[in-house]
Amino acid sequence: MLAVPFSDYYVTMPKPEPIQLFLLALFCYFFVKTNANPSWHWIFAGLAFGTKISTLPALVVFISLSFAIKLKSNKLDHCREQITNSVKMFFIGLAIAVPILLWPLILIVSGCFILRWSSKKFNLSIVSQCLFGLFWAFVIYFASRKVLSVWISSTFLNTTHGADQSSINPLSWIEYFINTWLITPPPIGVLLTFTILTYILINIITVSKVENWHLEKETTALAIAIAGLVLNAAIFLTTKRLWGFYLYPGMILIIVGTVFLIDLNITRQSHQSKRPNNKLNTITGYSISLILLFISGLYWMPETINRLTETSHRTLSTEYSLQYASYRKVVEFLNNYSFNKNKRIHVIFSPTLFPPKSNEKFEIIEFWGPYTDWEKRPDVIIIDVRNTPKGQPVPKDSPGYNNFLIERKGYATHVIDKGQQCKSNPCFVRELELPNGGEVLVLSKPD
Repeated sequence: MLAVPFSDYYVTMPKPEPIQLFLLALFCYFFVKTNANPSWHWIFAGLAFGTKISTLPALVVFISLSFAIKLKSNKLDHCREQITNSVKMFFIGLAIAVPILLWPLILIVSGCFILRWSSKKFNLSIVSQCLFGLFWAFVIYFASRKVLSVWISSTFLNTTHGADQSSINPLSWIEYFINTWLITPPPIGVLLTFTILTYILINIITVSKVENWHLEKETTALAIAIAGLVLNAAIFLTTKRLWGFYLYPGMILIIVGTVFLIDLNITRQSHQSKRPNNKLNTITGYSISLILLFISGLYWMPETINRLTETSHRTLSTEYSLQYASYRKVVEFLNNYSFNKNKRIHVIFSPTLFPPKSNEKFEIIEFWGPYTDWEKRPDVIIIDVRNTPKGQPVPKDSPGYNNFLIERKGYATHVIDKGQQCKSNPCFVRELELPNGGEVLVLSKPD
C-alpha cells in the first residue's frame, strides 16, 4: 500500500488523512468481523468522521448496507437496541474527535435516557415518543446552536479554496486520474479502472442473488470497495481543484476492498463452483491481481521511491536555500528595525515563506491567499513573490480572483520604492527584496 501514488506525500506531511484511514481500518475490521451488525465499533466511524468530514460518503455506504441487510432478513425490529447503541457510540467518537460537540452529545444521551425511562414508566405510545423526540431535538438545537454553528461553518461550509477553478468538473478529474494520477500510460490506467469496476459490478450482481442476504465476508468486503468508489466519486463531483492527494484514502479503500474480495472468492471457488458468475468472477479477479502487481512494481513503487529520495534531499535544493536565506534576512531585518524603533513591531507575514516566531521584539500575524487589507497600518508587511506583480496571476474562474485583483490594485496604490513620493495613505516603502523574490514593505510615516 505504500506504493500507491501520494503515499509519499502523507508519509512526509502532517495531515489528518492517515489518522482518518487508521480509524476507518479499525472500523472496517470489526465491520467485516461482525458481518455488518451494529455494535460498539461504530465509535471508530465517529472518530474518522470527526477527523475528516470527507468520510461521510463512505459512511453512507456502510450505514445503507447495514440497514439493507436487516430489512431483507426481517431482523430490523429485533436489533433496535443494537442500532441505538451504535448511534450512541458514533456520536461519542465524534465528540472525542471534536471536543466542542461534547455538550450536544450530553444532551442527546440525556434525551435517550429520559425517553427510555418515561416510555417504561408511563407506557408511552409511538406517537408520544416521536413528539418527545421532536421536542428534545429543538432543545438540543437551541441549547447548542452556537457550538453547532462553529463546527458546521468550519467544516461543511468551509470547503472552498483559493485554488478552486469553476472550470474543473468530473471530466477534468477523470482525465487527471487516468493521465496523471495513476502514473501509468493511459491505456493501462483505463484497463485497471475498467477491470476493477467490472469486478465490483459482477460481485454486486452475485450478492444481490443471495437469498435473504445470508451474509458472507464477500458482502462486507464489497462494501469497503464501494465505499472507496463513492468517496472518490464525491470528490470528482464536488471538488474544484485537481489535488491528487484527495484521492488517496478512497483509492486505498478500493484496492483493499477489491483485493480482499478477490482473496475470498478464490478461496471459496473450489467449494462453491456453481455460484453465479463464478468463472467470470475468477478470471476478472486474477486479471486485477496481475495488473495491480505489474503497475505497482513497474510504475508506482519506482515513482514513490524517487519522490521520497527527492524529499530526503530537499534541504539541498535551490528552493530551500533561497527560502532559508530569505528567512535569515527577514529575522536580521526585524531585529534591527525593532531596535531602531525602540518598540515591539507588528508584522503582517505570508506563511508561504519560512515564518519566524513572535517574540518580545516583533509580533508575526500571518495572512493566507492574496493580501487585501491595504487600509491597515502594520509596521511591516512581508510578502511572498506570488503576492507581488512578479507572481503568477490567479485564474479568472477561481473564487480568489477578486481578492487577487484587490491585492494587485492595492500593491500598485500603496507601495513605492525608496525615494519616491507617497501618493496614498497608508503608504509602504519597498525596503528589501528577498533572495526568493519576496519583499519587505515598511510603513512610511510623515516626518
